[in-house]
Amino acid sequence: MCAFIQIIQDKQGYVAQCAYCEALEVVTGTSIIHLWYDQWKSFLHYIQQVKQMQPNVNPDIKIIMLDVAGTDCFQMYLTMAELHAFCQLLEKADDELKAQQLMKCFQGGK
Repeated sequence: MCAFIQIIQDKQGYVAQCAYCEALEVVTGTSIIHLWYDQWKSFLHYIQQVKQMQPNVNPDIKIIMLDVAGTDCFQMYLTMAELHAFCQLLEKADDELKAQQLMKCFQGGK
C-alpha cells in the first residue's frame, strides 16, 4: 500500500510520491492521475507538447482535451488558463523530483 507524501502543492492541485514504490499521484480539480515513476517524464513531455501546440483561443473555454490514459477511458477538458496552470504545477514537481534524485546521489543512494 502506498504512503504518498506531497512534493508540491498550489491552487491548481498537488503532486505526491509514494515513499516506498516512488509511484506518483497528480491531483487537479476533480481528477486524480496515478503514474509509475518511469512514466513521469513521458507524461510531463506530453502535457508540455499539448500546451505548445495550442492556438490562441479564448482562455475561458474548455476546449483543450488531454487524453491522459492513452485511451478514451480518461480524458480531461481544460481551458488554456487551466492547462498553463497544470503544466506549471507539473514542472515545479519535476524540479523537486530532480532535486530529490540529486540529494540521493550525495546520500549514497539511500
